Amino acid sequence: MDNVFSSLSHISSTVCEVSNILIKQAKEKLSLSQSVQLGSLTNGGLVLTLHNKEQRPTVYTVEIKTDKLGGPSSLVLDTIYVGNKSNGKQHKAIKEVQPLKYGNVIINTLKELSEQFADGEQDNTLSNFKRLGLFYIPKAN
Repeated sequence: MDNVFSSLSHISSTVCEVSNILIKQAKEKLSLSQSVQLGSLTNGGLVLTLHNKEQRPTVYTVEIKTDKLGGPSSLVLDTIYVGNKSNGKQHKAIKEVQPLKYGNVIINTLKELSEQFADGEQDNTLSNFKRLGLFYIPKAN
């Protein structure tokens, strides 16, 4: 796989440029569906959500960290919440940090995460949970 991140420099690249490349690469490589959705973060980066029937979704983020001068320097893949403990399967919890030039490693990890079992849809999730930022909290009965 071509590593489009290897040509990026924290000196000449902006967070917005890196975010656009990150999202484009993720859309091309990930297994997306009604159960597995990709979104962007307002400060650059992305969010991967795996919807599970009657459970909170699993949520992963990729944040773009900057150096002292404000240039993008690394990518941080982190788990916000791990859901889906049914069917004897549990989604992976992960925290991975890679220098910007190894962004393809983050994309490969996201691809693996997107292929985990997910059997829900956003509409079902929102009927049972209220979204609060990147979190989903149970709705009051």
